[in-house]
Amino acid sequence: MPLPITPKPAYPNVPIAPGVPAVPRSGAQTQNHVVAAVADAVSILSAFLGPQWGLFTTTGVSAFAGFTGIVNTLLSDLGIGGQSVADLEYRQDSRISTAPQEQGAFLSYNKVALPFSGRVTYVLSGAEALRGAFLQQVKAVQASLTLLNLVMPEYTYLNCNVVHHDFRRVSRRGVTMFAVDIWVEEVRITGTTAYSNTQTASGANQVDGGTVQPQNLTAAQNANVAGQESVFPAGGLT
Repeated sequence: MPLPITPKPAYPNVPIAPGVPAVPRSGAQTQNHVVAAVADAVSILSAFLGPQWGLFTTTGVSAFAGFTGIVNTLLSDLGIGGQSVADLEYRQDSRISTAPQEQGAFLSYNKVALPFSGRVTYVLSGAEALRGAFLQQVKAVQASLTLLNLVMPEYTYLNCNVVHHDFRRVSRRGVTMFAVDIWVEEVRITGTTAYSNTQTASGANQVDGGTVQPQNLTAAQNANVAGQESVFPAGGLT
């Protein structure tokens, strides 16, 4: 006589007790654990990789939302979308001041380094909402006075600000991916503030600007003005 077939349970009989790990019972729970694991991996990789390419704040945070490098590639492969730097350009110019002299000669007397300019091309992919959020953030950064750093693995150019951005979308590049060019220009911070405390106001350094308060003439100034007026006749010059 054959033995009856014992049905196999869908899930192992794991008791719910302290110290016993919970076993997922549905696909949704498994997906949640996978998403949490990916988020942890992203956080760990971001901590080790650090900024490599693009525009970053003075504290080392990416100027625009998203991830870069290996983390960003992972998100793109999962269909979540992201951004990456496809191109980076830097330009530094200098000017030499000259003055004309006799017989067609000229004199060079000074050289000035102009503020540098740079361009970063970000490539966007993924959901439409993510691409729209990126463009909104680019507009907000350009409208602000926030100082950024132009970062690449070999060198970091400090204190620049977004002055222009543009993009062009064509059919051969696909409808879900486009490139945004962001232009920056160096901001030189040269202003300094100095405070001097003097015993009398006349001992302080001269400061240009501000409102000049009127003051009454002294007796000596009044006498000097009266002496100057007596030089000319009452009817004026003839």
